[in-house]
Amino acid sequence: MLILLLAFTTRTSSETYFSRNSSVMSLWEVACVSAAGCVILIRMSELDERGILLNCAKCGRRNRMRYEGLGQVFRCGQCQSELQAVAEPVDVHNDLAFDALVNHSTVPVLVDFWAPWCGPCKMVAPEVRKVARETAGRLLVAKVNTEELPSLARRFRVSAIPTMTLFKNGLEVARQAGAMPAPQIRKFVEQAQVSQK
Repeated sequence: MLILLLAFTTRTSSETYFSRNSSVMSLWEVACVSAAGCVILIRMSELDERGILLNCAKCGRRNRMRYEGLGQVFRCGQCQSELQAVAEPVDVHNDLAFDALVNHSTVPVLVDFWAPWCGPCKMVAPEVRKVARETAGRLLVAKVNTEELPSLARRFRVSAIPTMTLFKNGLEVARQAGAMPAPQIRKFVEQAQVSQK
């Protein structure tokens, strides 16, 4: 998802700097200023059928982290810097990307089935982001909007939202409906992984 944020700037150069600690940069990796003075923010990561597309923090180049290599070290194709593990929930926009993700990911995938009109879903969203940050490289967190992808909700018989579902090696291994704080989400994931061993 791309978002265009209009901002007025008095700078004459085409560079605008954002604090890496700001809430804006925690969700967005690349910020550019067009010649018209509009700030364009580009989503840090997104999914396709072959992997996660991620911007290099050093040079800005778009790289693909293949699902089969998640959990390993990836390097930028241009500057060879180490790419950070995905530390935010990734939005799933189609069935093909979802199937590729859960079937080929080498790390477990926690899927949050949600809807924009759902109050508990809005309350649990920051908790899901916390879990994604804390488990980066060991767990991938994905979000499925059941309004955009009702076929996935039907296929997995999601009857209540939010629903957290854990997938490992293409199979659903655990499910929990209802809003939960981050510690309870982590406990749900840990218990599911222990029961799989």
